[in-house]
Amino acid sequence: MEMGEPAGFVPMMTQTTSPCWFCEEEPKTDLTNGEDESPASPEGQTEGAENGESNDASVLGKNLGDRPTWSIKHKVDPEDPIAAGESTNIVPAAHHLLPGGASVNKATGLHKYMLWKGKNSLGLSGPIGYDINSAPNGVWLPGNYAVRKDTVFNKTWGDFKDPFKNAYARAAMKNAGNLQLHDAHPAYNSNAKQTLLDLAKKLDEMWQDRSKCPVCKKDMKDKNRPPYGLVGRLNMLSGEHRKTLIFPEQNRKAINSGYVTSSRVLDVFG
Repeated sequence: MEMGEPAGFVPMMTQTTSPCWFCEEEPKTDLTNGEDESPASPEGQTEGAENGESNDASVLGKNLGDRPTWSIKHKVDPEDPIAAGESTNIVPAAHHLLPGGASVNKATGLHKYMLWKGKNSLGLSGPIGYDINSAPNGVWLPGNYAVRKDTVFNKTWGDFKDPFKNAYARAAMKNAGNLQLHDAHPAYNSNAKQTLLDLAKKLDEMWQDRSKCPVCKKDMKDKNRPPYGLVGRLNMLSGEHRKTLIFPEQNRKAINSGYVTSSRVLDVFG
């Protein structure tokens, strides 16, 4: 399945399961929401590191584990300061598939179903136990973080001209198995937020009668019971976002609609 429109994720909210994911599924984890994103996602248009060379020390990086090892053989461009034939390591980035600060925190329509950031207009008895830094919400991507003044490159990424940046990005993506490059990604953040708002809108439409479960339609014995199965739905949503990042060749439509973790991805897969 190729991703494209955020509304395509809505059907996962209506899927019936046994036990019902909304009103019967038991929590599988600590009933505390992990709301503080680490590393923080970039929200602006400017290229820049989401995390530095030690990004595996972030909470998400530790949860992902198995930090990959990739390398680039130089020269990739005439401006490349590394001697021809030499190799340098690509520094991986731990990327949040559902960014916290830039997407989840701004999808306020969904917060009432999660008891997120203290929002509890439904009167839920507690949080659902969703952790923004859990492994299902992350993926390792190649980054540009090796290009720093205090490394063999002797200059920051911003000090290089676009031809070198494009060549480095292409080489990093190719040598990392055609994964998307990680950099600033405002369009991705916006798309991820919209998918969350679409899910919230669908739940609102389905749960007009609070006495009935919006999914299985059984009587709600406890109207204040948190929908613990929403954690699994959010992880499924993260999995759908992951597809565009690790299978970009098969998801060009989504990439051209903004599912990119760097504008330089479009140069290769757009």
